[in-house]
Amino acid sequence: ILAGNTFGRQTGPAGSLSYRFLKTPVLSLSANVIGTDQKGESLGPATSPDPSGRKNTTRVIPSLMAQYGTSREFSVQTTIFGDFQRLQFLGSSFDSEDKTQSIGIENAIVLDQTILNASVRNIRYSNNSLASWSEWPAHLGVTQGFEFESGVRLKVTGSTEYLSRYGFYPSGRISSEFPVQPKQILFFELQAIPKLPSIQDRLYVTPTFSGNPNVSPEMVYALVGGFEDRASWIQTKSQIRAEQRIDVIIPNYDGFPVITLENAGTAQFLSLSETARVKLNPALQISADVMASYSKLEKTGLPYPRLPYLSAGGSIILIPRDWITLETQGKWMGRSNEAGPDLPAFALLGEKISISAIEDLKITLGLDNLLDSRIEMIRGYPLPGRMAYASLEMKF
Repeated sequence: ILAGNTFGRQTGPAGSLSYRFLKTPVLSLSANVIGTDQKGESLGPATSPDPSGRKNTTRVIPSLMAQYGTSREFSVQTTIFGDFQRLQFLGSSFDSEDKTQSIGIENAIVLDQTILNASVRNIRYSNNSLASWSEWPAHLGVTQGFEFESGVRLKVTGSTEYLSRYGFYPSGRISSEFPVQPKQILFFELQAIPKLPSIQDRLYVTPTFSGNPNVSPEMVYALVGGFEDRASWIQTKSQIRAEQRIDVIIPNYDGFPVITLENAGTAQFLSLSETARVKLNPALQISADVMASYSKLEKTGLPYPRLPYLSAGGSIILIPRDWITLETQGKWMGRSNEAGPDLPAFALLGEKISISAIEDLKITLGLDNLLDSRIEMIRGYPLPGRMAYASLEMKF
């Protein structure tokens, strides 16, 4: 059982419950539910604020999972799930209410190094300014792994996505690992992945956003490579990623403050990233990451909207006693550019403390956005400012 509450410009309860009905050496059955009910302000963009604007979000996600397996080389897992959400915007000149109901089933079969997975769901969407809408997304995929005596690992995945609005969109992924030392590897990956617009992308309506029912799927072709060192008390990962995107989906601000989406042709993306994790002793862990990126839309020559040229982040975890954990998280995003005003550099900080003095009972208190930033990471949608949260987790 996990129960908590947020405090600030957005406030309300959130929680989850997991219950295992059955567990045997070969069969387990469990139920889970996650929910939240948040209420607070929605002031709109700085250029046209609405002091009376309010945003209410309610979401519940129940699921039932069954798993059968006779060994590590064979298992079958089935999950039946739902996702029910309501989003309200209440303003001085515009009110909207969106409801989304999703029910589906996911299945996975593991046969040694072969994984088969399939899922299908029904989504029903309604908006107070539109008639209701229904569709059936589906996924089918297979992954085959290979291990060689030299230590080289290879994994090949083929799948297809189906959406009634667009039909079938195949995808594929080939990944490999080459050992240099026992805990040092070179890795490479090729990807061809479709990005299908969601119902919200096409039909969502708020005071500052209007979906585009004619937006087309985006196709992403990517090459990833790098080096990972897991050998010592400091673990590092260096990665380069190159992408070619076809029919890239980006925001259109021609009607600002109301934003919509459009296909903007072909785009390129290149990034270099470095991650390090340091465990100085059992009581102190430090992690840091930095990424430099470059992107360009061929049609305009401009970078992707809202992609920073440089970003960095990290965390410090301090465990002064076995029953108390302190964590500080930080993220810095450099200036980003788009066809319009630049987004200036900004920083976000968070703090939390977890106390588990009693077995199977944990209390967590935290603060997000300590600097009370109101930056518009998505133009027209400022961050909700400083927020506090508290949670209680019990196991029995």
